[in-house]
Amino acid sequence: MHDIQGPKTKKYFSSSLSEEQKNELMNEITRLMERDKVFTNTEISLSSFAEMVGTNKNYISEVLNTIFNKSFVDFINEYRIKEARKQLADPTNKNLTIASIALRVGFKSRSTFNVVFKKHTGITPSFFMKSIEGLNP
Repeated sequence: MHDIQGPKTKKYFSSSLSEEQKNELMNEITRLMERDKVFTNTEISLSSFAEMVGTNKNYISEVLNTIFNKSFVDFINEYRIKEARKQLADPTNKNLTIASIALRVGFKSRSTFNVVFKKHTGITPSFFMKSIEGLNP
């Protein structure tokens, strides 16, 4: 569960959002990410995401920063990498390339995917695949 209060930063100290509104936004953000998998859209932006949530981008940023302690890009990429790991480990996807899975989860290029994957996991996608193959001969 996320801390609804979150850290109080100077930037959001005079926020007009109530704790209840933050909670509602947090729930809607989570629903869009987990149920609708909006992170797979390669063109997603803070503005388009705010539109999906039905609010403005400043409120989205505030909730992501204070509750999830992440920027919009880091928040989206975390979901993308989680989904990529799931798809890379799925034996039914064994005929797919790493690049095609990167595109499926919302990255525009394999090079960006590789950098973000390593940032979030500490290993490269290729190494991840080799370690999976070692477990499933």
